[in-house]
Amino acid sequence: MILDSGSDPSKVPGNTLIFYKQRDHWAWTIPIASNLVSIGVVAPAAYFKEQGLNKTEYLRKEMMTLNPELTRRITNTSFAEEVRSVTSYSYSTTDYAGNGFICVGDSHEFTDPIFSFGVFLAMKEAEFAAAAIVKHLGEEGGTDENPFADYKAVTTEGQSAIRDVIDTFWEYPLVFTRMASGPHQDDITDLFAGRIYGEIMRKNVSRAAMRGLLAKRRGPSRTSRSDLAGSWT
Repeated sequence: MILDSGSDPSKVPGNTLIFYKQRDHWAWTIPIASNLVSIGVVAPAAYFKEQGLNKTEYLRKEMMTLNPELTRRITNTSFAEEVRSVTSYSYSTTDYAGNGFICVGDSHEFTDPIFSFGVFLAMKEAEFAAAAIVKHLGEEGGTDENPFADYKAVTTEGQSAIRDVIDTFWEYPLVFTRMASGPHQDDITDLFAGRIYGEIMRKNVSRAAMRGLLAKRRGPSRTSRSDLAGSWT
């Protein structure tokens, strides 16, 4: 596979790249070494089944058809490992912190990974969890029924902000592009930089606009991100 090259930050060889086709159809390339790259494709599970191909055949087909910029980078590529797949990978639970237990990161929520927020959320929530545990075991522990209620509130706030970013990207791609390049692009920078907790997030004008747009589409009939399937090597 051909890696980008150049001094510009957008062209350095080690960049992780995302290739978009249409709603819920995208691919990634993640350089692992100079001659080894992780390639993955994400699409609705129904679409994968319609192809009637095994995992290896399907991945090869998508690598050559999903996006011309991805196809351009594919050379005489051979798979270093068996092609793997996973379905229904997005999930969420509301009962993840209480008396005697606390969940962090992917253990309570995992959202469509197109923007790779997962590691940040896990590390940040670990910080919040550590502080909450120290407080609970110390003099400030109190006798609340849920000693980790504050932790749950702040982490729910952050996860919700990220979910709004991802859903707006899929549901309103043109609006998302205008937000990212318009006069309020600093708002989008704040969201991608992880400024998704507390007052700075609540004052984020673009995030408020996202919630207004998404409120029109969210409901029982809305397609879940868990309907997606990924294949990769």
